[in-house]
Amino acid sequence: MSTQPNYETTNKSGGSSTLIVILAVLVILMACASGFLGWLYLDNSRVIEETKVLQLNTLKERDSIDTELTNLHANYQLLIETQGEVRSRSLDSVIQVKNLEIEALRMQNRSAGMGGGGGGSSSKLRAEVKRLKEELAVLLGQMEQLKIENAQLKNANEKLNADIFVVRDEVTKLTTVTKELNTQVDIAKQIKISAIKSNAVSVAKNGKEKETEKSKKANKISSCFTVFENDVVEKGDKDAYLVIRDPSGKILGQNESRSFELDGSTIYYTAQKGFYFDGRKMDMCMDYTDVGDLPKGSYKINVYIEQRLAAKSNFDLK
Repeated sequence: MSTQPNYETTNKSGGSSTLIVILAVLVILMACASGFLGWLYLDNSRVIEETKVLQLNTLKERDSIDTELTNLHANYQLLIETQGEVRSRSLDSVIQVKNLEIEALRMQNRSAGMGGGGGGSSSKLRAEVKRLKEELAVLLGQMEQLKIENAQLKNANEKLNADIFVVRDEVTKLTTVTKELNTQVDIAKQIKISAIKSNAVSVAKNGKEKETEKSKKANKISSCFTVFENDVVEKGDKDAYLVIRDPSGKILGQNESRSFELDGSTIYYTAQKGFYFDGRKMDMCMDYTDVGDLPKGSYKINVYIEQRLAAKSNFDLK
């Protein structure tokens, strides 16, 4: 008796296997999907964390740059305040321009920190900050050099003023000495005479002369003196002027034609006499004869030579 195959059993067994395979595939797919979703989650978490770190670093960088820009602005302002005597309008203008650049960079930095499209990159801002720092260093160097030069000029000016003071003092001393020497030379060039011997004279009809102290008998006044030797005085014709004042102060023989100028004043004289001086000693007398009535009292005599007062004397009449 032959055996027939059980197709029903075979069909059931094959269907179970297929189902198992399908279920296995589904499980695998679900596992893969789950793994992929887990990877996506982990990856997104990493990206988010990296984004947070980047944002934090960006904020720190922005704050750092802002701090540097603030310090730069303060240093430029300090540069203006510390210029002192070397302050110049041109330097002030340069610093004002730099402050405007700093403010523009600060706005760019803040815009970049807020994600704005108008901000510059961190590297560009850093480069600009570096440039401003270098330019500040150059300006500081220039200002220090100007201070050194200004100090040198000040010292030189002080020394010059001191030298000028010394020179002025020397000039003043030399001027004084020169004046004294000129005065001495002028004095040396003056003709010197002895004391004047003046007296009233009574002249008789026969021409005989006799000294008198009585005013009623006097009809001439004679003044004699000695001209001293002097090699310094220029030789030549000289003029002597005799001035006699009576007891009332009136100048005997005064008239408008008998006068000369001395130091801005008009000097009236009683008599004038010309003489030639050759440097040697000589005796000289000057007389006044138009006496008229002479009052009693003290008479004052002045003799001027070359329009300079040479000597004084006096005599009395009773």
